[in-house]
Amino acid sequence: MTRIYSKTLALSLLLLVSIAVVELLAAPLWRLYHGNQQIVGELRDQLDRYTAIAATRADTQRLVQRLEEHLAQDGLTLDQPNSGRAAAALQDRVKTLADAAGAKLMSTRMLPDKREGAFHRVAAQVGLRATTDSLGPLLLGLEGDFPYLFLDQLSIVSRGRRRGRGGLEASVPLDVKMEITGYLRVKSAGVEASK
Repeated sequence: MTRIYSKTLALSLLLLVSIAVVELLAAPLWRLYHGNQQIVGELRDQLDRYTAIAATRADTQRLVQRLEEHLAQDGLTLDQPNSGRAAAALQDRVKTLADAAGAKLMSTRMLPDKREGAFHRVAAQVGLRATTDSLGPLLLGLEGDFPYLFLDQLSIVSRGRRRGRGGLEASVPLDVKMEITGYLRVKSAGVEASK
């Protein structure tokens, strides 16, 4: 029995050592191999995406060049020939945006234009009536479109609260005052300041 016992013990030890070798050496190598295969697959996907992006590089460069040309040609500034016409265009733009948003333009006072480097600053003080529902689209339209307009000294005063049906708060009427500024590029021919 000792001989069978020692052979069984030897086989058990051999099996135990074999399992330990597999667990300590082969399993980590197997996991490393599969992990590397996954990383290689991800890198190939990235390479395919970057190759597709690189294929559109020429088209993208042409688009960027067209946009730069557009922006260099008064895309950001008022494009009238003088500051008097630019002031009228600014008033018209404010009225159009106010009407589109559902606000009512109450007053517009043009401020004296002022030269700032290569630009003439054209500004107006505007008073309008809006509601809480129409004010957001109006402000977004004024600041988010071309040519760029800048808002300053914004003052919003509520004219009271209105209750809708069922006690829910309806759109609140507002008196809004602000200064709106646009810029007119000084062209080589010269922009005359209108006073």
